[in-house]
Amino acid sequence: MESQFATNHLVPFLLTNLIMGKVLAARSPRVVMVASDGHRLSGVRIKDYNFDNGKVYNRYLSYGQTKTANMLMAVSLAEKLATRNLLAFGLHPGVIFTNLANHLLEDLDGSFEELAALDRAQGNPEGWKRLDPKPLGTARPISMQLLILILQYLTDCHVADPWVDTAKPWATSPLEAERLWKLSEELVGERFKS
Repeated sequence: MESQFATNHLVPFLLTNLIMGKVLAARSPRVVMVASDGHRLSGVRIKDYNFDNGKVYNRYLSYGQTKTANMLMAVSLAEKLATRNLLAFGLHPGVIFTNLANHLLEDLDGSFEELAALDRAQGNPEGWKRLDPKPLGTARPISMQLLILILQYLTDCHVADPWVDTAKPWATSPLEAERLWKLSEELVGERFKS
């Protein structure tokens, strides 16, 4: 099992579904999946999520796949549990320094140039943003008024504007969300009812 896919998608998928009864019992049930603009790098490789068992592995495509999976999980939850008043969102917290990014610091320019080139190759003219040196990220205040919107992608503290912000169709497709849901259930060995 590819480790980024397991850690960034399957663990949150399983945990969220295991605690869903408690989430739905809340007065205003909501789930926020921490996604990323990294979703632009790759859709979910439903038939090859393991990158041919590592033979064709690319760390950035793998990361992109997992962030797309986070967004698709929000799409699935919003669709499957809308009648139970659940709100679900994919959220890009901003590009910030974290322990996860420490390995990039040794080769900051080279890694980011590779990442930006891959992003542009996917049709994203903005390339990849540089890390924000200020420790803002998820600590940035997000107005609760934004959380009344279903199936929205939140990026850098605002609802993504499809004319300005790039949210790839593979990360918001209900069909892709359902395909991923079925694969995820198969991989964790559990079926979850709506």
